[in-house]
Amino acid sequence: MADDPSTEPITTPIQLLCVLLFSGILFQYAGRTSVSVVLVELQVPQENNTNINVTKSAVQYSQFQVGVILSSVYIGLLPSSFLGGYLAYRYPAVRVLLASVGLSSVVHSVAPFVFQHFEAAVAHRVVAGLAEKSIPLRHILTSPAVWASILLQIAAYCWEPNILPLYFNQSFGASIELVGVLAGIPVLIFGALEPLFALVGNRLSKRLSTTIARKVLAVTGCLGVSGCLFVAAFTSNSVVATCFVSVAYGSSAARAAVADANPFDIAPRYASVLCGLCRVLCRVVGITFPLLVTTLTKNKTSQEWSRVVLIIACVFAATALFYGIFGSGELHSLKIAQTCLARYLI
Repeated sequence: MADDPSTEPITTPIQLLCVLLFSGILFQYAGRTSVSVVLVELQVPQENNTNINVTKSAVQYSQFQVGVILSSVYIGLLPSSFLGGYLAYRYPAVRVLLASVGLSSVVHSVAPFVFQHFEAAVAHRVVAGLAEKSIPLRHILTSPAVWASILLQIAAYCWEPNILPLYFNQSFGASIELVGVLAGIPVLIFGALEPLFALVGNRLSKRLSTTIARKVLAVTGCLGVSGCLFVAAFTSNSVVATCFVSVAYGSSAARAAVADANPFDIAPRYASVLCGLCRVLCRVVGITFPLLVTTLTKNKTSQEWSRVVLIIACVFAATALFYGIFGSGELHSLKIAQTCLARYLI
């Protein structure tokens, strides 16, 4: 193991390393999500849009093409989940991340040119997604607690931030200048509250059992999202919708705090495997759900978007029920699985 390059010590001060890693991930996320705001401007204009000040763009994508572009990034993210894990095993993880940030920076810098053509835009999103040993699979895949943890992560991909600009623009007629602000507020609240909910979860774990603490946060968070989205689905006021969507994302931060920690509760030895499996399934949902949304909103009406929001609210309600029944925060025994693993390694 001494010759393993992935175990080389990192000489960079840990504070500086944390800042660099945070900045790298932030820039990658900003580059990926900014595309959804740009697509609002590049869409085919609605027939009832009589604003003479709107400049007609050279490229006009249909609603279905927008869904394809939004989902295509996950086609690249799907294999990168395996490729990134393999590279991080062979080489220092920091170097892999820095290489990913560098590649994605180059990819996003050429976006203004490739988005002039639909095929090039799809290829660009796939490449952007790419830039970002035997295991006890049978035991993992048959554990209800594992699937409860996975479902907790998957639910978030049914209401991804990339959908928000289209939602505010087509459901409430928000201008392109305002769309980015309205879509950014919920994400900002989510990012601010998730660390706080993580601290709350740790405090609860000291007073209650880990399972009860995880269930309290996860179920409360999912039900909060579901309730807020039910209200947002039936309002015609963009301000009210923004407020309730923002509260929904804030509630989702409680769900995310549990989802990120749960694999380490269930099986710390195989936490990376659980996270990898979860990421792959999330990518699949990320590929299909934008296509489903744009299919359900062909006419870009508020009624169609209300149905979409109601579907997402039901998904979170079902997630709360499933995790409330099968969720766990206790260590699971994997003795049989570990024996199988040892036999494969030998």
